[in-house]
Amino acid sequence: MKTIVDVAKAANVSVASVSKVFNGYSDISDTTRDRILQIAKELDYFPSHLASHLVKGKVDSLCVVLSMFGHNTSKDEYLVGILSGIHSEAEKHGLRVVISTENAVIGKDNRNYVQFCHSNKFMGFIIHGLGLGDSEIPHLVESEVPCVFIDILLKGAKKVAVTTDNVRACVEAVDFLVSFGHQEIAFVEGSEDSWVTLERVKGYREGMVKHGLEPHIIKTDFTYASSYSNTRNYLTKRAVTTAIFCASDVVAASAMAACLDLGFKVPEDISIIGYDDLSLASYIRPNISTVAQDFFGMGAAAVASLIDIYKGKETPEVRYIPHELKIRQSVARNTRRAI
Repeated sequence: MKTIVDVAKAANVSVASVSKVFNGYSDISDTTRDRILQIAKELDYFPSHLASHLVKGKVDSLCVVLSMFGHNTSKDEYLVGILSGIHSEAEKHGLRVVISTENAVIGKDNRNYVQFCHSNKFMGFIIHGLGLGDSEIPHLVESEVPCVFIDILLKGAKKVAVTTDNVRACVEAVDFLVSFGHQEIAFVEGSEDSWVTLERVKGYREGMVKHGLEPHIIKTDFTYASSYSNTRNYLTKRAVTTAIFCASDVVAASAMAACLDLGFKVPEDISIIGYDDLSLASYIRPNISTVAQDFFGMGAAAVASLIDIYKGKETPEVRYIPHELKIRQSVARNTRRAI
């Protein structure tokens, strides 16, 4: 771990100058300030605001970073389940949980995750919501900071992914639809920047190929509006579709609305399966069949995995949390075509 002395030496300035930059003094030129901040970033240095913890060597906090928190997606109830699991497991171990966002981590000083972890003396991160194109991924993966990623697989030292086995779950969903006589099965995907979307598409394709069926992908994102319009457009061109498998329950609700607005009955004409098991899946009529994820279990497993990493225990690259296929009113046997 680099110190203020290392930064001063690399920037060819005094330790006092570096200290002034990080404490907001104005008697440092902009050029010098920018150079010091850039070198500090390159060295993964940031001053600690928890001096007592540095002295005592005590680490009793972990940081949860919700990269998409504060956007529309932050309203999704699955975050509540994940955070509940994190809090419950952390409380058992006497750990303090700090919740942050990616913007807060980077901050006005353009820090990175490593600097943020060191300066706040966290044992590590639990991170949810990273997109595959996130600029922080390479540096974070290469670092020695303990990290547990929820719903994205990033391989590296002291790194663990916690997720549902999305590929297996989707194969099982396709198997079930086929067992009910469905062959014209479309899949409504989510955001292509999402690792889970790619995994679910992979599982759907594997399931279809397994039964000698042609995959049909409806490209969209996880929003209701986009999923509705794209599903509706697809069905106007391919009305022979008898089942739709969706990347989330929100997507499934929009697909159902598209079906009904086009005059299809659910499930008599078209069966629908979602993913997640959010409350809306059982509230709306007909109830949505879905792949139920254990979000509380994900959160709890993330904390347990982070503790194992921090203690130097051997950990798997991926920790799969059990899922369950819940069949409700939105699925029926195919009567539109002969099996």
